[in-house]
Amino acid sequence: MNTNERITLDTLTKKRDELRAQGAALLADADALLAEADTIERAINLLGRDASSRSSKSGEVNTISQNLGAELPDSISIPDIDAAFLASLKGMSQPRATIALAKHCGGLLRPFDLEKVLIAAGIMKKTRYSPNIASRLLANSPRFERVALGLYRLIASKPDKPEVVVEKKADAMALRTIQ
Repeated sequence: MNTNERITLDTLTKKRDELRAQGAALLADADALLAEADTIERAINLLGRDASSRSSKSGEVNTISQNLGAELPDSISIPDIDAAFLASLKGMSQPRATIALAKHCGGLLRPFDLEKVLIAAGIMKKTRYSPNIASRLLANSPRFERVALGLYRLIASKPDKPEVVVEKKADAMALRTIQ
């Protein structure tokens, strides 16, 4: 090989390596973008209910409100759940994530909504038992009370137990509760 052919071969080899490196970087960026798009798509699917299902829920809640005499909002729907909120739920236990979601939703929660959010956040897998798991999370939790069929309210946290102080007296110890 003469010198010109070697220089051309070296130049082409360097160019090939640069293009492969750029292609690998683009694939990594594309994977990250696809992962983010999947997260957003899960949130869209979670919130993508049609208008007729929202209006039927609104009528159901108004009926519940009239029957119970309680002040419930006209419509119960989970607020816009973005990828940041779903990411904040990641790593939480199911009960803790349930409480966080209830606080995010204003205190009222349905098992259906809970199931969809837990699945979208990756805390729970979609199985044939996932609706039952979501219902049991709300029904068995001491932090929630059942307001109506399929509707639970987060109970405000109760004040801590009164502090008990032991005082030494002359011959006996007396317990005194501090208010």
